[in-house]
Amino acid sequence: AAAGSSAAAEEEEKKRRERMECKWSWSGDRLVAEVVERKGPKKTVREIQLMFPARKVGVIIGKGGVNIKIIEGKSQAKLQIHKPKPAGPGEEEASEVLVTVKGTPEAVDKACETINIIFAQRPPPSAGGGARSGSA
Repeated sequence: AAAGSSAAAEEEEKKRRERMECKWSWSGDRLVAEVVERKGPKKTVREIQLMFPARKVGVIIGKGGVNIKIIEGKSQAKLQIHKPKPAGPGEEEASEVLVTVKGTPEAVDKACETINIIFAQRPPPSAGGGARSGSA
């Protein structure tokens, strides 16, 4: 009889895990996932909106769009970068840029993980050293 009750508990745990999803947000210098319980049914397509520091958007796109192609290729999610409207006279440039990630829930998570990998491969501009630092 014990086996039957553990199977029911296992089934309940499986259902609970299926209700969990990652809520992504920018923190410090990377995307962080917070596991939250989804309200309502699992959607086949998920769309999340992330605010990135404007200086990081070039890294996501990459030279000639190479990075965004890698992210979309690995994850099968679509990324849309919303260009901020140009600053008017006396206004400051937008410090954050909206990026929409759309795809299956798994594809969205994979895209966010891939973005983190790309950021991890690039040394921050403030890091000293490298070929560019010359004596002035």
